[in-house]
Amino acid sequence: DAAWRQINHYMYKDDEPALRTSSRLRKDLLREVVHSPSLRPAVPREVVVRFELKRQRLSPGYSPSSARDLTDWVKERVMIPKVEWERLVGAMEADQPQETPSVLDQVREKLAQVRPLGAHGSSVVALEVAPKVIDAFYGGVEGVRMRSMGGTEKEVLAAIPATATPEEAPDVSSTMLLGEWLQFYGPLTRTFIQKALGIREQRLADALDDLLEAEKIITGRLIRGESDDQICDSENFETLLRLARSEAVPAFAPLDITWLALFLATHQGIGRQGGNIDVLSERLEQLLCYRLPAGVWESEIFPARVRPYDPSWLDTLMQAGDLRWIGSSNRHVTFCFESDRDLMERDQGEVAHPSGRGASSAVDLIPDSAARYDFASLLRRSHEGPSALSDRLWDAVWQGQVTNDTFLALRRGIETRFQLNAAANMTDDSGHRRRAGRRGAFTKRKAALPFAGNWFRLSAPELSDNPIETEECNKDRV
Repeated sequence: DAAWRQINHYMYKDDEPALRTSSRLRKDLLREVVHSPSLRPAVPREVVVRFELKRQRLSPGYSPSSARDLTDWVKERVMIPKVEWERLVGAMEADQPQETPSVLDQVREKLAQVRPLGAHGSSVVALEVAPKVIDAFYGGVEGVRMRSMGGTEKEVLAAIPATATPEEAPDVSSTMLLGEWLQFYGPLTRTFIQKALGIREQRLADALDDLLEAEKIITGRLIRGESDDQICDSENFETLLRLARSEAVPAFAPLDITWLALFLATHQGIGRQGGNIDVLSERLEQLLCYRLPAGVWESEIFPARVRPYDPSWLDTLMQAGDLRWIGSSNRHVTFCFESDRDLMERDQGEVAHPSGRGASSAVDLIPDSAARYDFASLLRRSHEGPSALSDRLWDAVWQGQVTNDTFLALRRGIETRFQLNAAANMTDDSGHRRRAGRRGAFTKRKAALPFAGNWFRLSAPELSDNPIETEECNKDRV
């Protein structure tokens, strides 16, 4: 047991991350990718070759070192094709050239060579499990030529019961043994499996179907650049994906930390001359879903990145598409597209309101999330004064429940510190403004009231329970 624990620990040591931390690629996500043909990537052939060298103990230092170790390894492999057996012996001779002849002499009476008529060549099998393997794969000794590596052919054949016929469907043992055999390979073609083992086509097809249904194996074009479909043990392919992902990480020399500030400034466009609506659009894309105090967007952020900056460009972008500004606690504002609101969901939540009222008081005025209401319409629905309605709207804004389809409303709120002055209360009972007593009164009221645009309710974004979609959302959020 101690020897096997050591082997299990060191055999695949190089396939694991060097650090004592687990991979950030979640097992459930990786399993979902492996069993989803539309999402599953192919792996490079060179990754498969390196994996099989270690999996079959052919890499330097991996080969069996004793007779017991070699016998147990052959039993674990179920059947080792003769070509692979010769490679294994060559690996043993390279690792321990002096001990290998003695080890091979000790196992000759414990191993046998099997050659089914349908196989491309012979295979090595442990004599202890040979009856079970031959009966499971071939339904008995008919059509199977076998001799022990020590020459005792009669004893081997006598130990094999002819309990089935080759035409019978595989039982649980044949499916299980085939699954165990596949665990020592990367992706293989069905032709290779049939030629290596010599199992009849229908028997092999039934066993593979059982393994596929149990998700023990996967099928498809699993090796990059190859047109034939392959079959692979599902856990082995998970390992191959991790190896391919690890090797795909680009190698580069990092710059000194003193370059970081200049890099970030250049990336954000700070200090560049020349601004237009397209430049503003590019800068907005870099800042989507980023929370900042409402007043700094047009006083600090945009003017530093778009020079010169024209506020009318932002108004045009909001009118031309589904760009939204969304409020949150502490009077912060975030820009995002409607389709990207699920990226912000973790930053939203129930927050306290400056006025002490809940957002529902304003949301109740907008029962339909598809409806749009200007301020005058909401004033008539609310049956209260403009100042009270304004407070209710801004409370709802800072809870992420309500917004406006223009930036003019927020710009006006910033200018007035989100409070309406006394002139805003010049309305009649229906919410309409009373006729001005002198010239210029309309201009003053226009500056005081947030009349611009239409207010509407923000519906909660739908979040998927699918682990792949969740991980994609996490990636986009980052």
